[in-house]
Amino acid sequence: MRGQRNEISFRGQKIYIGIDVHLKSWSVTVLSETSVLKKFSQNPDPEALYGFLKKSYPEAEYHSVYEAGFCGFWIHERLTALGIDNIVVNPGDVPTKSSEKLRKSDAVDSSKLARSLRANELKGIYTPDSASLEMRSLIRLKNSITKDTTRQKNRIKSQLRYLGIGIPQEFLEPFSNWSKRFVAWLKEVETLTPSGRQALDIQIRHLEELRRQKLEMTRALRTLAKTDRFREPLRLIMTVPGFGQATGMAFLSEICDIARFRNAEQLAAYIGMIPCNLQIFLCLFLEKLNMPQNTPVTKAS
Repeated sequence: MRGQRNEISFRGQKIYIGIDVHLKSWSVTVLSETSVLKKFSQNPDPEALYGFLKKSYPEAEYHSVYEAGFCGFWIHERLTALGIDNIVVNPGDVPTKSSEKLRKSDAVDSSKLARSLRANELKGIYTPDSASLEMRSLIRLKNSITKDTTRQKNRIKSQLRYLGIGIPQEFLEPFSNWSKRFVAWLKEVETLTPSGRQALDIQIRHLEELRRQKLEMTRALRTLAKTDRFREPLRLIMTVPGFGQATGMAFLSEICDIARFRNAEQLAAYIGMIPCNLQIFLCLFLEKLNMPQNTPVTKAS
C-alpha cells in the first residue's frame, strides 16, 4: 500500500524575520503572527536563510529586516531577489526597551527587529541599487584621497618643524606652497643624518603617489560624467551657481533618485541644510552664555 504523506503548508501566513548582521555570522529570530518560532545563528548567506525558510515554513509570506551598517545593501538585493519582502532600517529608529539596552546581545537585537517588524513599527530607508553604490564609491574615494593628501602635506610640514628646518619665505606666499619648485626644494633639503633625509624622502614619495591617484580619479570622474546616466542631469545642475563638475557629481551620486523626496524641505533636511531642534536649542543656549556658535550643522533628524 502507498503510504499517506501530510505536507505542512503555511499558505496565507506571514513569517517575520529579524536579522542581526555581523561579518562572520547572523543572529536570526523568526516569528509568526502570534509566537516565536525559532532563534538561531547562521553563516552570512541569504540563500541559506531562504532555504531554511522554504523548508521549515513552506508557502508562507516572508518579511525580513536588518539594520543599515557596514554590510551595505547587497543582502537586501539578494533577499528581495529570492522573494523575501525585506527592508533596511536606521538603527536609531528601532524601538528599544530599557531592559534590552541592559542585556544587549545579538539574539536580543534580532528579536527586537522581528518584533518591531511584526508590529509595523519600522520604516525602511531608501536603498540604492548596486550600480549607483559603485559609482558613489568612486566619487567618495576621490574625496578620501583629497583628505589624505592634505594630511600628508601636514605631516611633511610637521617633519620639517621637528627637524628645525624653516621653509623659505618665497614658498610661504599664496599659491607657492606645494608647487613643483617647492617639492624640488624639499628633495634638496639637507639634514644632519641620512636617516632624516630618508624619512623626508619617504614622506615626499607618499605625497607624490597620492597626487598621482588623485589625477587618476579626476580622469575617471570626467569619463563617468560623460555617460548617459550623468550627462544631462550634470548639465542641468551645473547651471546652478556654485556647482562645478566635482560638486555636481557628488550631489547626484549621493541623492541617486531625487523623486524619493516628497518636497524641497525633505531634500534640504537630508543634506543638512535644516538644523534639528537640538541644534537650535544649543545655539540659543550658547547665545545666552555669550559663547561662539561654532557647532557644525549636521544631518537633520
